[in-house]
Amino acid sequence: MVAWFTTPNCLRGRRVAVGLLLFSLFQCFLTTGVVFGWPSLLLILKNDGVYESRCEANLPNCSDREVAFNLVYSLGAMMNVLGLTVAGWIPNPKISMVIGLLLTAVGSLMLGLTPGSNEWVWPIAFSLHGWAGGMAQMPCYSLGNAFGTGKGFVIACYVSVYCASALMYQIMLLIYRAGLSREQILICHASLTILCAVVSSWSWPSRPVKVGDILRMQGWRVELVTVDIDGDTSLETRSVGTKKGNLRKVMQAALSFRYISFLTFYL
Repeated sequence: MVAWFTTPNCLRGRRVAVGLLLFSLFQCFLTTGVVFGWPSLLLILKNDGVYESRCEANLPNCSDREVAFNLVYSLGAMMNVLGLTVAGWIPNPKISMVIGLLLTAVGSLMLGLTPGSNEWVWPIAFSLHGWAGGMAQMPCYSLGNAFGTGKGFVIACYVSVYCASALMYQIMLLIYRAGLSREQILICHASLTILCAVVSSWSWPSRPVKVGDILRMQGWRVELVTVDIDGDTSLETRSVGTKKGNLRKVMQAALSFRYISFLTFYL
């Protein structure tokens, strides 16, 4: 991490990289809390009478209502993992990020504007939250390459925010108990994610950050310039040889006796 701050060429892109890191951490905080933040959102939905019709004799809770909520959560958590997988296949991180943020906004509007008597919107809306969270977070990880030896620290920040984003739903619950309605809270959340989508569509790089890249501002846009430690030589030609060497090592490992024995034992 210290080397990244003291390398002369890297100093020029330090502020841009740190600014982009802080912004991406904020938008991850807004969008990735579906797994750990569900209990807080569940209390809001229950208090607004969602799936209350599943219970007989006006009981506040019953097994059918719990099963319905469990389905909503399971779909959201599953779609979160699927969103990460899909985002990994999209070559342009900006596209994945913007789509994820906009889908989060759509899910928030559905969760906020749908009356509690409706029974089919909730799995769709929370699935959008789950899917979109993965698509908004996955492109951020390559930003660690701009920090040199601090890459591990950057990835740890994203993982930490993924866990801490449960606080986003907890904040919603606290505001709800303070007197704001579910509709007002989730419209505000959708507005914030749309604002993040607009900023990301304008400022985020259109390709993943590679090792040796320096981030520079051109107007309001972030551009990537690939340099080596001593100058402005592109690292693209070096990476080809490295990739071939890594591929050769992987093939040798795959054909090794230990790996074949491992597969034989478990299959």
